[in-house]
Amino acid sequence: MMDRGMNLEGDDRLSSLPEDLIYKILSYNGIKRAIKPSTLASKWRYMWTAMPFLDFSSEDFSTLTKFSAFVANVLSLRDNQAQVYSIKLRFVGDVSQDFVKQIMDYAFSHNIQRLDVTCLLEDHSVELPLSLFGSQSLKHLSLKRDFIVRWGESENFLFSYDLTTTSTWELPALTSLCLGDLTLCDDSTDKHSGLFSKYLNLKNLTLRGCKFIGSSGLCIWHPLLADLTIYSVHGNKNFFIVVALQLKNLNIGGYWKLQYLVSAPELASLRFSGGARTKDRRDVCRSEKLPLR
Repeated sequence: MMDRGMNLEGDDRLSSLPEDLIYKILSYNGIKRAIKPSTLASKWRYMWTAMPFLDFSSEDFSTLTKFSAFVANVLSLRDNQAQVYSIKLRFVGDVSQDFVKQIMDYAFSHNIQRLDVTCLLEDHSVELPLSLFGSQSLKHLSLKRDFIVRWGESENFLFSYDLTTTSTWELPALTSLCLGDLTLCDDSTDKHSGLFSKYLNLKNLTLRGCKFIGSSGLCIWHPLLADLTIYSVHGNKNFFIVVALQLKNLNIGGYWKLQYLVSAPELASLRFSGGARTKDRRDVCRSEKLPLR
């Protein structure tokens, strides 16, 4: 961060940097702190309004009301012609759906390419409708839950909370998807109607700690998928079918009661971690030639 004693009207080093680099430096500590230099010199007064990297966190505010008001002001005062490249959003579970939708609508109307959403949970479950996530430009999406740890609370108690997702996304440009500690519903074993079937350009998929409900198995059929990580998934699924002709790297870890049937002729790296529940790991993960069509 900049020293308050710095003479920003003079030839300081930060001002001599390329504008794109300045935006990245200012974005490291969140939009709230990025606005502060605007009060130190006229040349910095409106720079934050064109920042392509936005970082909002309710942890920076004493109340959700103040947080919501701050976000609304930032979006209303921002240069509406400036592109939004990425948004990071961290919020407690009882933020309203309308508030989240306001941010999503703004982001997607400005051709956002990267979105990281973290829901902080305290004492209840949250349902986040994925119908909010519809974009023709979004390439990277990370959606996960985190926990507000308080003294005297056990880890097992904290992990009883759920962040449930519903509906289907419309994200045709998506190349990277990371989901953490979510509850996902999938009733289909058809490759054309599964959870990830509409992400035609998806190349990297990470599923960590996710709970899957629905049919007894989950099928991931994808022609372009190159990297797949499945770690500590659980629920009522008994098996995973992975059919990916371009898959290069496969990481599987956590619970071993699931069976994995994998068709990946280009596979170069296969990594297992965690405790096996059977004597022979080949009983858990088998390689089979399964047709894409």
